[in-house]
Amino acid sequence: MHFHILGTGAVGCHIACLLRLNNHKVTLILRSQKALHDFKTRNQSISLTLKGKPLLVGGFNSMVVHSISSQGPLIECLIVATKAQSVIEAVSPLKDRLTRNSTVLLLQNGMGVVEELMDTVWYGQSHPCILVGVNRHATQRISAFKVINHFGWVHPEGLVVSEWRQTGESKQGFPVLKSLSNIKDLQLKIVSWENLQNRMAKKLVINASVNPVATILNLSNGEMLDGSPYTLNLIRELCYEAYSVLENFLPGETAEILFEGVVDSLRQSKSHYCSMLQDIQSERPTEVDYINGYICRIGKDQDKDFKFNQAMVDFIHAKESGKKAVENSK
Repeated sequence: MHFHILGTGAVGCHIACLLRLNNHKVTLILRSQKALHDFKTRNQSISLTLKGKPLLVGGFNSMVVHSISSQGPLIECLIVATKAQSVIEAVSPLKDRLTRNSTVLLLQNGMGVVEELMDTVWYGQSHPCILVGVNRHATQRISAFKVINHFGWVHPEGLVVSEWRQTGESKQGFPVLKSLSNIKDLQLKIVSWENLQNRMAKKLVINASVNPVATILNLSNGEMLDGSPYTLNLIRELCYEAYSVLENFLPGETAEILFEGVVDSLRQSKSHYCSMLQDIQSERPTEVDYINGYICRIGKDQDKDFKFNQAMVDFIHAKESGKKAVENSK
């Protein structure tokens, strides 16, 4: 099967390598001619550390997104691993090469991405099969086309996927799901859309509780877990507030059970630095508007309290602006 991948950060490079290691054809769609040049100087290969072992994975095809012709061959499967705020801009140029027979897999943090994409790009129109995934692999981008997978290959649910709004068994997306299921180190699990929404909400609670705190304090997951008790107190407040807003997505859960899940997630990935901190360190925009920001939007609609999550949104945007100001003053 031929996979096209948008986004060559930690998640995109990790998935791309696993696909190539399982003999799939993979084309990386890069954002600029500079990125294409950099990739070609690396002999179109990606460095992946998996299970503690460094691998150099090659055999990729590559192209630049803005040079893609709408008259080119149809895309069989498009994996979108860009940041949430970049999905619409990244996918729109490819619209004419995505048909009802195509499959699109979205792998973003946060919630609200798929609805925004459908309302903007395919509103009221025929559209590809849309798959949405919750990624449990802890991956870190060390530099361009160099990533480490810290955790996930032994987790029975490393990547959980469902077809968007699918009520019965998915047939259109089956070939893609079958191909991904055969990749042992990916640890794919296929669930219903309702089940996936529940898992997305759980992951959102974890990310909303952990990511902004780690980013503000510049800490790894393990440093937050083993450091000051005040850090865990702040994480708890964010977790409890997120649960109060998202409880309709989380039947049978309690705030304390979710907090225990947050702590367990930190324990399983102690050496990992969250993606939001990685973004700030690399002077990239974060996904905070789709994580804590999403909780704030839902909280406002429900007239719920969301002051802790709003404070995190403000803090992270302040750090983004501060980084830009420092860079511009040099």
